[in-house]
Amino acid sequence: MLPALQEGGRPRTAKMDGVICATVDVLQNGCTWHNLPHDSPAWESVSGYFRRFERDGTWGAVHRFLIRRTRRQVGRDPEPSAGIHQRSDPSLCASHGDSWSGEQVSWAKALLAWPSAS
Repeated sequence: MLPALQEGGRPRTAKMDGVICATVDVLQNGCTWHNLPHDSPAWESVSGYFRRFERDGTWGAVHRFLIRRTRRQVGRDPEPSAGIHQRSDPSLCASHGDSWSGEQVSWAKALLAWPSAS
């Protein structure tokens, strides 16, 4: 799932399981890269791998894999039949007449469109 070691260049010094655990630690606990636990790889390595995986689409591939596997485990079709796209730019909402505060958009209605677990 993670990119293979590239030919040439310096050999990896950080263990990838440590990089993944440290990344999850930052994302889950909200700590800064500088405040990683002392047994984690160097924060510069962890941050660099995080940014590289974000750029090359590795995180998206991991996410898709985990979603499909989880859906299969609960007996559902691995590919969802519906989804929700949330706009995060207030200017986009204003251009389409939606209210950023949610007055005109009922997110509950959008969630009801999601296929039920039964």
